[in-house]
Amino acid sequence: MKCVTFDSSDKLIEDLKGGTIDAMVVQDPFKMGFEAVKTLVDKLNGVASPKQIDLPARLVKKEDLDKPDVHELLYPDVKKYMAQ
Repeated sequence: MKCVTFDSSDKLIEDLKGGTIDAMVVQDPFKMGFEAVKTLVDKLNGVASPKQIDLPARLVKKEDLDKPDVHELLYPDVKKYMAQ
């Protein structure tokens, strides 16, 4: 039997590393919030915004944990978003 979780936490990441779970489906909450606020600011400033913004989830397996883009997704750099 396979075990897949939704979203991530330090405990789930440890369980993925240890083999307790097989994969995590992970969203990017920082990017979701950033895009929501950016869209609102654009709307208030009269800038047309897209009707839909696709922010897909990502399937993360144990072998993906060392990839830079997965590391950034699991441990987002908050300062990066604050500077924009």
